[in-house]
Amino acid sequence: MNRLNTLPRGFGSLPALEVLDLTYNNLNENSLPGNFFYLTTLRALYLSDNDFEILPPDIGKLTKLQIVSNLSKFLENQFTFAMLVGIESSQFEE
Repeated sequence: MNRLNTLPRGFGSLPALEVLDLTYNNLNENSLPGNFFYLTTLRALYLSDNDFEILPPDIGKLTKLQIVSNLSKFLENQFTFAMLVGIESSQFEE
């Protein structure tokens, strides 16, 4: 409930980050800085209650990602599913 519209550019420099809860903000697919997708240790990403209409294509670079909240609303799109091929398993939360 931070009402964030964007994330700081420094997110990609958090080498040990494994869980990131971004629920209840005002984020969308354009709010994530490019280096966000360098979070190679990220295992869980919670995006519920934001303004995402699509998942950014670079989410497939998060190869350790196992849990993505609110993912079911995006999986109707085959392109989204193809982006997530690298994800080991996904937790589907409404």
